[in-house]
Amino acid sequence: MPLDAIQAIVRECAVSTTTNSSIELVENQNRNKRGSLSKVVIGKAHGSVWFSVDRRGKHWSPYLTDANGFQKRCDYVIMNNTGGKVKMLFVELKSLDVTEEKLTEKFRATECFMDYCESISKRFFSRSILSSCEKRFVVFYLAPSLTKTPTRPKSSSHDKPENAKFIANPHKTKLKQLL
Repeated sequence: MPLDAIQAIVRECAVSTTTNSSIELVENQNRNKRGSLSKVVIGKAHGSVWFSVDRRGKHWSPYLTDANGFQKRCDYVIMNNTGGKVKMLFVELKSLDVTEEKLTEKFRATECFMDYCESISKRFFSRSILSSCEKRFVVFYLAPSLTKTPTRPKSSSHDKPENAKFIANPHKTKLKQLL
């Protein structure tokens, strides 16, 4: 199963694998800041593997420059095996500055990291984690309280970094809605 391989590969940056019904995504730098997005809870996420790729040091590699956004990365990656298909969700938590260009760079750089994990999985585990994987991109952000938050997220194809799904003021989000 591809989720076993990814658990072994990302052990150093892994946050959790869960059999619980929910996942807590935490933005540590915003924990004590008022009016900022510090935590998102995603419900009904049984059997998911999730990890933060943004927790360790600032740089992926000393060989890469940050001139073209290579060093950027989104906050979390969630993988779930539903109905025999692996779904991968790239997640960014934002409080301010929801600039699509910067977010696209983060998502693309994290996709490169997952390509790297794919290479390791093929060579050392003799299996692919991305071959049948469906990717989704989501941005959770805080909107001013006067902004109306929709009760149902708009359905759209958010399978590319440029078409990420934006969810304002996340509350009681379910994994199925995001995938």
